[in-house]
Amino acid sequence: MSTSYSDEITSFNAIPIDSPIHLLDFGLMTELIQGKVVIARRKLRKHQKDEIVNKLTLRFLKECLYSLSDLGIINLYKKKKLVSSKKNIIKYLDDNFIPLIYFKEALQKQDRGFPMLRVGDRVRCLKKTTSRWGESSIISGNKYGIISSIISRKSFQVDFVTVRVDDIRGELYPDFSQLFYGSEYGGGPGAIISGWDLEKIGQETISSKKLRKRLEECEEKRLMKVNDLWNKYIEPELQWVIVRDRITEPLQSFKNIWFCGHRMNVLDKQLWETIHEPINKINMRSRVFGCGYTMKEVIILKYIIDRIILLNDI
Repeated sequence: MSTSYSDEITSFNAIPIDSPIHLLDFGLMTELIQGKVVIARRKLRKHQKDEIVNKLTLRFLKECLYSLSDLGIINLYKKKKLVSSKKNIIKYLDDNFIPLIYFKEALQKQDRGFPMLRVGDRVRCLKKTTSRWGESSIISGNKYGIISSIISRKSFQVDFVTVRVDDIRGELYPDFSQLFYGSEYGGGPGAIISGWDLEKIGQETISSKKLRKRLEECEEKRLMKVNDLWNKYIEPELQWVIVRDRITEPLQSFKNIWFCGHRMNVLDKQLWETIHEPINKINMRSRVFGCGYTMKEVIILKYIIDRIILLNDI
């Protein structure tokens, strides 16, 4: 008799000798049947997996697995061939444990059918495929936009909006009052995207359209002012200072600062008064990536702005 269960031994010995309990093997019931339970669970899981995979189309199977790879749950980096067909996917699932809940959610999405979308709908882009250094990569859920036109029954023109960061929670959220220019999709403020890769999260209103139009008009005026100041004051002064002080930095680097787009407003006096603070938007220490300039060039540009008292009346 095992000595692993001292309390159980005491209870077992206290049972009358003629009790039918003595006919049973000593030990926990779960210990006696755990092998059979494991086998039964494996069979049940395989049956459920086969049933779900057979119902899912290849498109939704791939989308599910690519999303899991993007989230770091599995690793398909340079291994897309492993899930290039249903046969390969079944083998991959047999060799790798993946919770079936993800495939059940994919099946629910497939069963809901093609989403009904219209011009003016606010959407979240569920995924994006790009080619980077010869390898396809997936970016999920970090793009938001507004449907501006219907290209076909299953594809839509989406104009992206600016995505901002909540300073307190550190979470991303879309700002539908401002379109995002300089799209990662290339050229213009948006791209043509399949409706399967879009999730409707709201709809445009008359007030939101008016607000965005007013902000766009203000931005156009700001850009005109930025161009005017550069052509009339900044560039001539820079050329003179570069020659006078024998500065080796190219003029393009200074243009990169002045025309850095929506990331910072170069017409804001406070921006130039606090350039040495790490949290300043123009300070390289606060930037994930720059626009092709250095802090030395920022300081030179600030010197010129201060010298001609450029922003005092703006």
